[in-house]
Order: sequence, then structure tokens, then C-alpha cells
Amino acid sequence: MALADKIKLLLDPIAVSKDARIVAVEYGGKVLRALVEALDYSPLPMKKIEELSRLFSATLDVEDVIKDRYYLEVSSPGMARPILTREDWNHFAGRMATVELREPNAEGLKTLNMKITPDFDFSEVAKAKLFISDMDIKNILKERKKNG
Repeated sequence: MALADKIKLLLDPIAVSKDARIVAVEYGGKVLRALVEALDYSPLPMKKIEELSRLFSATLDVEDVIKDRYYLEVSSPGMARPILTREDWNHFAGRMATVELREPNAEGLKTLNMKITPDFDFSEVAKAKLFISDMDIKNILKERKKNG
């Protein structure tokens, strides 16, 4: 099992105890990055991310999973959130995504912007992330202005 997967398994129960989920754990160079969000896929408040960062750091120190020095970065997955599981794919059905296929499609394309549909064979996807349009950004800004 890869180190990032071991770390995710170790930290998952902590995230869930705080009504959050770990979207992904990445380790490379000297940076350990954990992407977190609420259980309902919504962004977490900064205070919750800071709390998770402290709890993750303490757990990683005690368990001593990474022997070398590293920097822990806990953050939101962002607007262009990666789509990593079939559950993610189904949750975001109807949204646009940038999708990299494992093999070129019938038109010879390997990367495309497409609408997520539950009937699409997710096993064909190598990588995917939400596509953020200008309209999405306008709607987010409008919502923020409305909510103060």
C-alpha cells in the first residue's frame, strides 16, 4: 500500500469525527497535502481546516509514519475539485468536468470537457476534475455578495 494511502487510512477517522472527509492525500518532495471537505461535499470553514491540521499533525507525529522532515498542508480541494471515486462522479452528475480518459474515445480524443452523467463508464476515466465556467464564478460571487 502506498504511503499516501496509509496516511489517508490513519487520518480518515479523525476527519469523520469532525464531520469532514479527506478527498485526497498526496505526498511528494517534502510536502504532505491533505484535501478536506464537509461530508456533504461543501467547503469547510477555515477554522475547521485549521483544527483538522492540528489534529492531523499531532497524529502523524505520534504515529511517526513519515521518517523524514516534511510540511503538512491541509486545504480545501478547491472549485476545480478532483473527482476520484464513482461516488464523487455520481454526486456531481449534471456538472461539467475536465476528463482525461485512459484510452482515446471514438473521435480520438483523450481529454475532454463533458457533462457528468451517472451512466458514463467511470472505469474509462484516468483523471477528472470539476470544470469551473465563468457562469459558475459569477454565481459564486453573487451568492457571496447576497450572504454578506
